[in-house]
Amino acid sequence: MSFREPEGQVARWLEELQSFHFSVVHRPGAQHSNADALSRRPCAVAGCGYCDRRDAREMELRGEGAAPEQTCCSLEVVGAADWASRQEEDKELKPVCHWVRSGKKPPWEDVMGLSGTTKGLWSKFSTLRMLDGVLQRAWKEPATEGVRWQVVVPKILREAVLEACHGGTGSGHFGSTKTLRRLRQGFYWGQHRRDVEDFCRRCDDCAAYKGPLDQSHAPLQQQAVGEPMERVAVDIMGPFPVTVRGNKYVLCAMDYFTKLPEAYALPD
Repeated sequence: MSFREPEGQVARWLEELQSFHFSVVHRPGAQHSNADALSRRPCAVAGCGYCDRRDAREMELRGEGAAPEQTCCSLEVVGAADWASRQEEDKELKPVCHWVRSGKKPPWEDVMGLSGTTKGLWSKFSTLRMLDGVLQRAWKEPATEGVRWQVVVPKILREAVLEACHGGTGSGHFGSTKTLRRLRQGFYWGQHRRDVEDFCRRCDDCAAYKGPLDQSHAPLQQQAVGEPMERVAVDIMGPFPVTVRGNKYVLCAMDYFTKLPEAYALPD
């Protein structure tokens, strides 16, 4: 009722309320038990898809049911059957696959001369497994404390995985945080956080859409002049439709002191 000049829907509401005499009294949310009970009324319809999805989500959060293992995005570059061969071809993952397949963790003296990626997987030997010939790593989600198995990605497929998690179907070119969250749903490799941040930073589509973070303008300044033609501003406008004489640009010049403008037609 305190609107000075109500418009649109608010004005129509006020017009409807003019026929009633009432006073507005605040009631705390804790006293809205009747409305809360109606909004949380259980669904009695058998086979309700919304209720089934909600119950499955609650069971997954409580750890009562295991969600089917799947990756966060599908890769058209390589199929599921080719993961094992791609990992065997990778020089850094090949010895790790042999260790996990044999079930024996080698001593540190045998690993000292290998790459940092191989050493990192060696330190996580207890969280690795081979499933259908594919090397996987167990990752515990911080929110639910549930264990999710991630595919260890060889170096040749990391760019494809980043592209699928960042710009693939259903991804939407999210930022580094959401892209990292999607990647961790099914994939892992050493220093993947750094690679995700670098990939999001150099994404051409994101850079073209967002533009520079700081679009600053030069501060306005007064140019003091004391006589005509001491300082002249010049600018070019165009291109315009070509004239009969072949001109399509205009050269504009203005004197700072007298504000006298001049315009000259230019062919280029």
